[in-house]
Amino acid sequence: AKVYRYDTDTKQWKERGVGDMKILKHPQKGTYRVLLRRDQTLKVACNHYVNESMELKPMASSETALCWYAIDFAEGESRKEQLSVKLKLAETKNDFKLSHYARLVFWFYGLCHRATPITKET
Repeated sequence: AKVYRYDTDTKQWKERGVGDMKILKHPQKGTYRVLLRRDQTLKVACNHYVNESMELKPMASSETALCWYAIDFAEGESRKEQLSVKLKLAETKNDFKLSHYARLVFWFYGLCHRATPITKET
């Protein structure tokens, strides 16, 4: 996946990095976090909590991209950012939205009693 952030000064999407996007659960707190480290340097490119106010929206400019707002900690301090992830295939985008984010948010916040938690197999 390729992660971007929207720069309000230049009104452009700036690339944050390329790597595997992970959703991690804190074992004691039970909170979830989205983490993406750059492939070769392992520098953090995306690091934020998942909460019920987050909403994934498709980007009009790309069939394979989704965007959302989050308070991101990737650069060491918390900043409200508009983030975007660009995936290789449109099918991957739909799978990511349905199996990862939507199910995770619905399950974690009890918004949908039939949603199931994310497992390594899904």
